[in-house]
Amino acid sequence: MKIVFSAKVPEGETLKLSLGNQEKRVDTVNSDAVFEISNALQNDLTVENTVDSLPKALAILLYAIALPFQGLYHILTFDTDIMKWDANVCAYLFRATFKLESALKEKSTIVYHNSSWDSVNKKWTLPAVSLDGIPCDNISFTPNIPGIRSAFLRVLRVTLSVYLIFSALFSYLLFAAVSKSLTVAIVLLLLIITAGTALALYAVFYNYKKLKIYETAARTFISK
Repeated sequence: MKIVFSAKVPEGETLKLSLGNQEKRVDTVNSDAVFEISNALQNDLTVENTVDSLPKALAILLYAIALPFQGLYHILTFDTDIMKWDANVCAYLFRATFKLESALKEKSTIVYHNSSWDSVNKKWTLPAVSLDGIPCDNISFTPNIPGIRSAFLRVLRVTLSVYLIFSALFSYLLFAAVSKSLTVAIVLLLLIITAGTALALYAVFYNYKKLKIYETAARTFISK
């Protein structure tokens, strides 16, 4: 018996589907999972979200190599969406189990909605997953603290890459001004460098404060 599950998932996320002794992964690119099984009704369908990441050493190496290019990209494109990092956070990992009904179709649809930040009530909404429009009652959640921290680190990397380009450019101009004894230019450039450094530090501490709020909210909501 062949069963196809077509999944609708948020950009950049992956679901792991398990049926019997088979496992499949679906995302926005590969959205269909095909299972070959003798009797699906004797099995439960398990759906989980996963968080994939590069090995730590490789991630650091790739980041270091790409740092100047990242800074140039974000400056030239004036990319500020990265600072709205709560929109891209997977705050909870979930595990949902569906009892397959006798009326199961050969192709069914799984719809997954990620958690989102409720800025009014200062809490995360829980993820939701449904099979052919029927929500899952048997579902458990785990705070995804590493995922929240990973999103914060992406903001930190962008801030650092932009500051690197900024400091390199204005340090060069300051060196040129000093070598030519241009007093007004020296003072002006020092003020710009100081203001840029203060802004970068503010961005880091502001987002670190948000990180702690998000982590606390994720843990607190699950513990209630």
